[in-house]
Amino acid sequence: EVLGILLSTFTRSIHAKEAQDILDFHRFYANVIIHSLREKWVSERSDKLLNQLSYEVSHDNLTGLLNRSCLADTLETLTQQATRPFSLAYLDIDNFKSINDINGNYIGDQIIKFTAN
Repeated sequence: EVLGILLSTFTRSIHAKEAQDILDFHRFYANVIIHSLREKWVSERSDKLLNQLSYEVSHDNLTGLLNRSCLADTLETLTQQATRPFSLAYLDIDNFKSINDINGNYIGDQIIKFTAN
């Protein structure tokens, strides 16, 4: 993959030894740039994967809502640090198990997503 071009121009002719020195310098400089670009790519990729993993660990993959573990941790923190009253709403879907059993997981998942939204 071409990332760029390193070009030297000369106002006079150069000897083979000078040309080799310049070529060696270009190779060295290109390797420094490639190393820097790879390091940047690895760092950005690591940050992206870490953010993705953090989200997946704390959210339900179906609804996108906080999962039970993260919700429990958040509630624990809120109750310990609360400086004023707050409310918590709890929602239950009546007869969901029978709806899911009769209509299948796909319909059950759609009901959960609709309710979450």
